[in-house]
Amino acid sequence: MTTTHTRPQSTQLLMWQRLASVALLVLVLGQMLGWWSSMALQRLEWLSYDLRVQATLSGAKDPSLVIIDIDERK
Repeated sequence: MTTTHTRPQSTQLLMWQRLASVALLVLVLGQMLGWWSSMALQRLEWLSYDLRVQATLSGAKDPSLVIIDIDERK
């Protein structure tokens, strides 16, 4: 007769998920509070900002916006 031990595996998986969640929380809070600087988190923040801005753009051109390019002669 064979028995399966699914309960300890699911409990162990739940423990690792909680541990990973707490580690991620500490990492993000440490970044926000200025305890350390992580370039990976900084890039992730920039990427999320870019995605939020792109998601809220209307796509319509603004007639009041003008771009002027000034070149110097040499």
